Amino acid sequence: MKKIILAAAVLPLIFTACSDTAVPDTPQSSQKAVSSVQNNTYEKDDNVLTLSMRTTTVLNPLLNEDESVDSILRLMFKPLIAIDSAHKPQGCIAESWYYTQDGTVLTIKIKSGLKWHDGSDITANDVAYSINTIRNAGDNTVYKKCAERIRNVSLTDRYTVNVSFSEAFSSNIYSMCFPVISESYYSGNDSPEYPMGNGPYKFSDFTPAKELVLEASENSFGGTPSIGRVVVKMTTDSDTDIYSFSQKITDCVVAGETDMGKYDFYAESEKYGFTDNYYEFIGFNFNNSVLRDKNIRKAVAACVPIDNIIDSVYLSNAVKTSSPVNPSSFLYNTNIPGIQYDLNKAKEYISLAGYKYDSESNLFAKTDESGTHNISLRILVNSESKERRQVAIKLSEELKSVGIKSGVEAVNYNTYISRLESGDFDLFVGGWEMSVSPYFGFMFSSSDRDGLNYISYSDEKMDELLDTAYNAVNEADMVKAYSELEAYTADELPYVSLLFRKSALFVNSRISGDFNPVPYDYFRGIESWKIETNQTSD
Repeated sequence: MKKIILAAAVLPLIFTACSDTAVPDTPQSSQKAVSSVQNNTYEKDDNVLTLSMRTTTVLNPLLNEDESVDSILRLMFKPLIAIDSAHKPQGCIAESWYYTQDGTVLTIKIKSGLKWHDGSDITANDVAYSINTIRNAGDNTVYKKCAERIRNVSLTDRYTVNVSFSEAFSSNIYSMCFPVISESYYSGNDSPEYPMGNGPYKFSDFTPAKELVLEASENSFGGTPSIGRVVVKMTTDSDTDIYSFSQKITDCVVAGETDMGKYDFYAESEKYGFTDNYYEFIGFNFNNSVLRDKNIRKAVAACVPIDNIIDSVYLSNAVKTSSPVNPSSFLYNTNIPGIQYDLNKAKEYISLAGYKYDSESNLFAKTDESGTHNISLRILVNSESKERRQVAIKLSEELKSVGIKSGVEAVNYNTYISRLESGDFDLFVGGWEMSVSPYFGFMFSSSDRDGLNYISYSDEKMDELLDTAYNAVNEADMVKAYSELEAYTADELPYVSLLFRKSALFVNSRISGDFNPVPYDYFRGIESWKIETNQTSD
């Protein structure tokens, strides 16, 4: 089984489109933001869109370290390969691509006729230069992981680039999602006075710690946008982004739908939801001999009232899942039934594990050479997450109702991580921010039992399926490999997969157009957006 290099649990959030790992979901806060931006709203008949991002001094997309800044820089820089709403790679600067037979070399054909904002051609030289820039960039840059398996780059001709990888891996194609920068413009000065790109908007002005101004630009990817100017306000954090939108300082914000409940929003706003990459689950500790019995794991799964959890805990702002693959993905296996909430079935599973129900104690018990034993399970959860606490409480109540002793242990996040690492739990309610690049060996691989495989799970069949999925590089092989892996995961139940959270793009209703947000490209379709000029300012 291949040993995957994993991100440490304490690292900041990484840009997951290029990573084959996930990161532990961070503790959730309910603190209210205080705005750090000035209320300089534009008149509603002005052709100006106001957005927000973190404060930065770096406008080179390949040297940037912040995801919110990356979302804005995408308006100026198009990627080599884009990812569509089904998480499938699609051409952008790249026209087509194919692998060598062993899957280690990817040949990419660049579309001819594409232009930079200065009118020069986009060529394979720019792609090679961009890859080398990423390889030499700092460890915390957004796209650094895109280059970690690239061995070398060569050019066949003006529009063909060959990327050689250290190994065949299903996620290699996803590592090509980075923005491309101009070799002639950036060579010798990777941080020029202003950025020069190829997208729907071009640089106009920048005042550090205050705002970035972009202007609509005629480009090779679909003409000139209808909205003439984008003004980007500098903010300190995501709570400030939400507050700024609530005060009409900005026109758009992306947030989890449950987070938006902290604020009162004006009626003239619209919501465009999407399934985010935040995966929630219940994990089992396989060092507990009771939980190594699949029937007991199935009993626990049958005690999870998932529909009720989504409706009452997540206020319907989540999508049920039967595996760690996002239900929006083309790789999601829709034929997996999963274990349904059924308390009578849960009791049957417990009986199959050799336990008998005692009507006097209302508990299941098993007698062996060492005596009579009940099932007693501790459910670990981080106290900062209101949703996970409620899930743990609901699960505990259901387990008690079928004859299993249980209790919830809610601890602070640092203690939570420490106890996961030491194996001091029976069940835990947790979450990962999953990568759009599919792979979940970090959760289940035998070789990662000292990494993020907190549940100490080890299974030879799972390892084989993980390897097959890891090495699949063409679409058909990926679909087959991941379908089989998902089916086995749902049957083995190392985790009880619960849901993927929903987020949304919230937009001032004076803006119309095609809104198609996805986790890695919130402003997709911005070229079609228009600002209605017949409304009056507040």
